[in-house]
Amino acid sequence: MEGNRNQVISKGAKWLLLVFSALGFMCVSFLAPSSLSFHLHPYLYEKKISNPRDYSRSPGSDNQPSPERRLRVSTPQTTAAGFPVLMYHRIDNTPDPYNLYVTVKNFEAQMHYLFVKGYHTVSLPQLQDYLMLHRPLPSKPIVITFDDGNKDNVTTALPILHHFGFTAAIFIAGRYVGKSGAVTLADIQTLAAGGWDIGNHTFSHAHMAHLNTTQQNQELDEDNALLQKALPGQAFHFFAYPTGDYSDSVVTTLKADGFTLAFTTDHGWLKPSDNPYELPRLYVGPSTSLAQFAAMTGRPFYPGGRINPHLS
Repeated sequence: MEGNRNQVISKGAKWLLLVFSALGFMCVSFLAPSSLSFHLHPYLYEKKISNPRDYSRSPGSDNQPSPERRLRVSTPQTTAAGFPVLMYHRIDNTPDPYNLYVTVKNFEAQMHYLFVKGYHTVSLPQLQDYLMLHRPLPSKPIVITFDDGNKDNVTTALPILHHFGFTAAIFIAGRYVGKSGAVTLADIQTLAAGGWDIGNHTFSHAHMAHLNTTQQNQELDEDNALLQKALPGQAFHFFAYPTGDYSDSVVTTLKADGFTLAFTTDHGWLKPSDNPYELPRLYVGPSTSLAQFAAMTGRPFYPGGRINPHLS
């Protein structure tokens, strides 16, 4: 009888211990800053957000970022060491032979990481003022770019970025606009209304360094004409080299045609002393883990050649 009573007391003590432990954990979670749970190694962080959010609400409904993003304050800084410019292509779960895609889950995790770490996206006009007029940028600046003009940039990337209060730039090859898998003229208008910068990527996704001056001008002019169908009266001053292919001749043509910034596929951070027509970017692909993403956005390093020969 005495043994049974001791067993009951022992079981009761265990249950009380479990209840008090649970209550203590709830109190700590409630009182601690919400960002505390994200000061983790990136691999652990990745597991915490394995279920992507629902971004189905139209970003154009109020054109405002989420409430938590609006509360953040940015302090201007000089960014003497430079900062990262990210290069994306497709945000889609379907692989391609060139590794020019990032899965939706990984992209969401990357943007969530940037948000938690306090990054602020920089527009291309802001970047131009930083390089040419030495104007300060927000704290922890970052530029997000997309090449080619894939449909998922509108259907997937735009609402995710909008949720975090981020904007981006997109470089569109006009020949593919309106075709399967590519943006439409209406999509270009949606992106511009969402705060995205629209840039030229040649009309036919051409290897510009292989063309003569007349052909280079034709590629640029035809792409601008197509973009102006979506955004009448707008001038386009920003460019990304298809396949990263550029030369002194191409740079001369861009300057003569009024372009002010041009992005390469050279892998590294952008520095304030960089040539505005040879700006490097960081390739993000399907094999980029969150730990690698954290490292390349958090520590300065400078161009050492292309990391993916198929970059466009």
